[in-house]
Amino acid sequence: MVPSEPLIWARRDDTDWLLDLHVLLGEKAAAEVEKHGGRLKLKISAPPVDNKANAYLLTWLAVQLGVPKSAVP
Repeated sequence: MVPSEPLIWARRDDTDWLLDLHVLLGEKAAAEVEKHGGRLKLKISAPPVDNKANAYLLTWLAVQLGVPKSAVP
């Protein structure tokens, strides 16, 4: 899913991406998304153990930015 309007929580800085996120881990909902000021608030169901939350977030970001998962280090 590539958004039709510019993302205020993701912007380019030369070759890097800068992200303004507020992430809540271990939530019941898989990934509810809402605006939180100028940041994006994510509720991730993956627990903050064994790198599960990080893996989920990187996959979600790749989809949102319309890039392959391998492009999100």
